Amino acid sequence: MNYQSHPLDVQPWPWWRKVIFRFLFVFIALYFFPFPIDYNGFLGFMSPITEWYNDQAEAFALWNAKWLFGQEELNTQTTGSGDTLYNYLYWAVLLCYSAVGAMIWSLADRKAMHYDRLKTLLLIAVRYWYGIVIIGYGFAKVFHLQFSPFWAYRLPETVGDLSPMGLVWLFMSYSEPYNWFTGGAEVLGGFLLFFRRTTRVGALLLIAVMANVVAINYFFDVPVKLNSSLYLIFSIVLAWPALKGMWSWLVLQRTVAPVPLKPLYTRKPWTYIGWTVKGLILITWMYTSFTEWSDRVNEYGKGAPSTKLEGLWEVQEFVVNGDTLPKLWTDDSVYWRYWTPFRQTRAFMQYNDRSRKYYTYEFDSLNDNQFTLVRDSVDTYTFTYTLEQDSLLYFHGFYQGDTLDIHLSHTWTEDYLITNRPFNWINERPFNR
Repeated sequence: MNYQSHPLDVQPWPWWRKVIFRFLFVFIALYFFPFPIDYNGFLGFMSPITEWYNDQAEAFALWNAKWLFGQEELNTQTTGSGDTLYNYLYWAVLLCYSAVGAMIWSLADRKAMHYDRLKTLLLIAVRYWYGIVIIGYGFAKVFHLQFSPFWAYRLPETVGDLSPMGLVWLFMSYSEPYNWFTGGAEVLGGFLLFFRRTTRVGALLLIAVMANVVAINYFFDVPVKLNSSLYLIFSIVLAWPALKGMWSWLVLQRTVAPVPLKPLYTRKPWTYIGWTVKGLILITWMYTSFTEWSDRVNEYGKGAPSTKLEGLWEVQEFVVNGDTLPKLWTDDSVYWRYWTPFRQTRAFMQYNDRSRKYYTYEFDSLNDNQFTLVRDSVDTYTFTYTLEQDSLLYFHGFYQGDTLDIHLSHTWTEDYLITNRPFNWINERPFNR
């Protein structure tokens, strides 16, 4: 099996290009591993090995963070942020070891004229790894899961109480078709990377997509700055030959000669085997990913089972140990303003001081009219409830030794402009409120 390379790349590389390539090769290999052996548990039988490697890599990174940067303790728990101190130090460790690896490689391989074949393999690895990752992000949007549906608990919030990231999430959550549009662009761009003939088109599409994502992450403080920046760099690298041609044609107004696409294999049997294996892997992976995201819709998204008390409930009366608390916007973290159960086991609480908390809740298996709200071992409510005419709700229960009686009324989401404003082809005036 022999690899055919582009004729221009067989010329000797300058020394600085070889050093940069060695550094990048080591960095990408360390960053990607255990891909292509396994990625995200796709090969189930490899999961124990993958998990073992990840544990060892984490322990090694922590040891290096302490030795190189003097960080004694780091939080390695998954928090949804990709910009934790651990993430930055992990990248720093990778960069340090990539520099050492490039130095050792340069000393041991001083006679190498170029790394054309290795470059071809590296670009293939980047195409497939990046394609798999970006399609995962795309599916999360297409199935409206990354930016979850517009849950009722968001309606009473004020713009002033939103964080910059919360503002982005609320904007994206509003329109499911817009999620299809943005997610579909990521899925299409990622899928095009799997084929050499369409790689540059896919990379150009992903430059537009990821440039917008990176801008949002930086300007709205979304903690995925490290990874999204790397994805944009990958897009630019994969599209670089097309970008150079576009610059020559559009700006310099020079004729751009077509670059023939050479086959990877000189023997046709290897070509047929490669296409067969590649097709089976891609079909299996796409089907598995699609069904996995579809299942998540029924677990976390709009297909999740509704609760008995689904909706937005506004507190009308809040009684603690027989005393009715005033319904005023005061510094009072006891009085509820709104209670909103959503999904099957979660509820959102907004207090009188405008603070907000999430709780899990569970109905008593022996008494359908009794349930508990739990945030932690101390922050726990126990209630029995009465529902009248589907619009009046009465709670009686206990919280940290206090007796609570709470009266709530159902607030219709259709009463909010953002949920009842329809699409209009014709607008005599901008309806901007």
